[in-house]
Amino acid sequence: MLTKEFAQRVKLSEKQVRKIVQHLEERGYQLSKTEYRGREATDFKEEDIELFQDIAEKVKQTNSYDLAFEELEKEKDFLQVIVKEDQQQLPADQGVTQLVEDLRTEIQKMREERQMLGQMITQVHQQQNELKELQSQITEKLKANNESLAAIQTSQQAIQTAQKEQSDYTKNNLVKEINDNNQQAIDNLKEHQTYVSSSNEKKGFLARPVSYTHLTLPTILLV
Repeated sequence: MLTKEFAQRVKLSEKQVRKIVQHLEERGYQLSKTEYRGREATDFKEEDIELFQDIAEKVKQTNSYDLAFEELEKEKDFLQVIVKEDQQQLPADQGVTQLVEDLRTEIQKMREERQMLGQMITQVHQQQNELKELQSQITEKLKANNESLAAIQTSQQAIQTAQKEQSDYTKNNLVKEINDNNQQAIDNLKEHQTYVSSSNEKKGFLARPVSYTHLTLPTILLV
């Protein structure tokens, strides 16, 4: 089939088809030729459809013919010369016919291997995505655990501060109570001394010094 018909079959523009033909021929890929209106023209075959569709898809992904061919050449051998079935051009030698069949078998095998490789690549990408998701989940859990630990530490500090304040408050109150009691005892003693002195004067007793060295006064705690 000619370029126009082939372009419709592969759903590409004629310009895209010619561009792919150019790159293929530059890399040694042999396409069948025919004569059309006195000029040589490419005679596309059914087996060329898949090849052109693969190349067009890779060009769409890479947005470059050169990059597309570089990647495709890594996936499978696009540059091998595929012998077209043309009984008029083939010699009668049965060895050549067998060689053609062997080449076709090898090409089919390579396509199957490429398909398997594509499936393996897809699985690897899927596993990578799963690993990324798992890593994200682990990161979120670690972040949550760190936040919980920080909250616990803050609570412990608050408890320690409250305990210290309560201890200081209790200690201050206890000291104040002891001092108040001591002061009350001193005031009571002074009041008693005053009362005794007054009673003795009323009874006419001679005033004489009284020693209180045998008494023990309460101790005043100073903070």
